[in-house]
Amino acid sequence: MSPNNSRLTARVQVVQEHLRLESLHDLDGLMQLFSPSALHFDAAAGEQRTEPSAIRTYHEELFRGFPDFRLDLTQTYASEEVVVLESIVSGTHQGEFKGVPATGKRFEIPVCGIYTFDANDRIAGEKIYYDRMTLLTQLGVLPG
Repeated sequence: MSPNNSRLTARVQVVQEHLRLESLHDLDGLMQLFSPSALHFDAAAGEQRTEPSAIRTYHEELFRGFPDFRLDLTQTYASEEVVVLESIVSGTHQGEFKGVPATGKRFEIPVCGIYTFDANDRIAGEKIYYDRMTLLTQLGVLPG
């Protein structure tokens, strides 16, 4: 395998591991995949996190709000510079999340994640895109 193919394969594996660890709610393992200077951007919510502790807190709150949160990969697009994943994200709103009390309702939405990397093939940037209105409607927060 050429060095470029090796790097591409390594980066795809890092992102796939990221999804696996998120579905397992393995915060310690998940955080090891991020560069110390990583940027996390939730485009739908307009929220940006630049500190590892803030990225960890985001995931802690996500897992408390949705104890059965999981991601199912549907498509991977990759180049040496970026990996883009399409997935289906699902869970049941059983705890407060972003100030919204638990509704007990289940959601399932498509999500697109764009990942960039540092020189050591750790995640330097994660940008997630999804339809927030659909999410809030499925949770019963907005009328359907």
